[in-house]
Amino acid sequence: MDYEPDGHEIDSGWGFRRINRIIATYDGHTHIYQFPKEESDGAVRIVKAHVEEGQLHPYAGLMLVRMIREAEHDV
Repeated sequence: MDYEPDGHEIDSGWGFRRINRIIATYDGHTHIYQFPKEESDGAVRIVKAHVEEGQLHPYAGLMLVRMIREAEHDV
């Protein structure tokens, strides 16, 4: 899994905003979770849904959620 905290995207209202990107490869599939810090809870919900649907192994989901929560506290 890879974590890229220095991403950004163009926001038409404000210019740029910081986004977090977590990339996980599991069972031959690549999952990319990209979200701004204020939408971390939504990213966690998506990861949990992917675990429940069988798209991610539960341990991979736990690792992703931990990475998302750690990214919340980064400046």
